[in-house]
Amino acid sequence: MDENKTERLKKYRQKWYQEHKDYYRRYRERHGDCYTPEERKAYHNKYRQENLEKEKARSKRYYQEHREEIRTKSAMRRGDPEKKNMLHLQRVTGEKQLKVEVLTYYGNGAFACVECGESRFPCLSIDHIDGTGADHRRELGLGGGGKFYRWLKKNNYPVGFQTLCMNCQWVKKYVNKEFSKGIKGGSRA
Repeated sequence: MDENKTERLKKYRQKWYQEHKDYYRRYRERHGDCYTPEERKAYHNKYRQENLEKEKARSKRYYQEHREEIRTKSAMRRGDPEKKNMLHLQRVTGEKQLKVEVLTYYGNGAFACVECGESRFPCLSIDHIDGTGADHRRELGLGGGGKFYRWLKKNNYPVGFQTLCMNCQWVKKYVNKEFSKGIKGGSRA
């Protein structure tokens, strides 16, 4: 790297750091954020005292709605191996069922790749037909996998998706040159 570029990069980083430092200082001033851990603790204690009844009611309502889940997790923390295994199996089974449900819907009623017919569980995934998957998930603030499958189900299975195996996704990505869509100002290949 030449010296001019190094100097410019150094100046840019300093300017960026100062701008963000100023922004967060203004934010804290506007919103009355506490600066030290002691101030933060005092603020939260004061809030709890002022809203004690409201907090108690919220806590009680939450416990009543989630009683079994709380008891199961409590047993797990105490080291009850049967409860621990049961909780783990429930979580894993639920995630697998959701994936099967979503991929079956987008596989036109079959749990298989719409291109080649591959039906092994670990090979299948959701594909954005228009090739903007990374941008879409970034826009939604989601990663892949379970969070995205839950979003699809919650939004009544929107159009624009299909079930593909990973091989077919890579072939599609290569043929359509989708690997360059997320890169600003350039393309590979």
